Amino acid sequence: MARRLTRRKMQAPRDTITAQYEDKDAPSLLLKLRGPDRPGVIGSVTTALERNNLYVAKIDFSTGVGEKGQANYNMKIDARGGSRANFQEVARMVEAGEMGEQLGAEKDSRIHLRGSYVFHIDVYTPDLPFLTASVASRVSMKRKSGGKTERGSIVSLYGITHNSEGPQGGTAYFALRASIATRECDVSEQIIADLQKWAQSTIEAVGGTLLILVPPPKRR
Repeated sequence: MARRLTRRKMQAPRDTITAQYEDKDAPSLLLKLRGPDRPGVIGSVTTALERNNLYVAKIDFSTGVGEKGQANYNMKIDARGGSRANFQEVARMVEAGEMGEQLGAEKDSRIHLRGSYVFHIDVYTPDLPFLTASVASRVSMKRKSGGKTERGSIVSLYGITHNSEGPQGGTAYFALRASIATRECDVSEQIIADLQKWAQSTIEAVGGTLLILVPPPKRR
């Protein structure tokens, strides 16, 4: 029988975050977050979970454009693993406002898709620690472009963990798909090169793959 703890909710200055713990066949914590999009949102939350011995069983992240061109995000994360104390610690972080503080005070994103360079990635690999955070941090890293500092922006991201067939459920695999936008073409090229270098030294070493789809350039 499912046992549900009290729903925790915290209104951060810019984000609304809720955490709901359920103790069913496999204990899980459902995090729901929304607010103005900016660099580091995905990486901050997934890193906090991993540091508390929880893994991302499923993540669904999307963005939309609000008033004055402001990009807003919605994110849901199903976190599993760890002990009851780990789940309670993350729920405490949400209630105390610490999770909101970790999202940072970076400048809000205002990338307009109509004039952006967009590419897509597909990751499939045996599960490893900090996978989602590793991808997100490389996208949001500051990069030089024409004398200016630019970053990429994750427009949408979906990831899920599943077990392959085999004894005791087999190997846990993680599949992730994301669409990434940048204002400048050379920033996209830098991010792609960084992701490829990361893949070669991590996921490819355990039999994982990284596929990158770059659509034909658009006239601007």
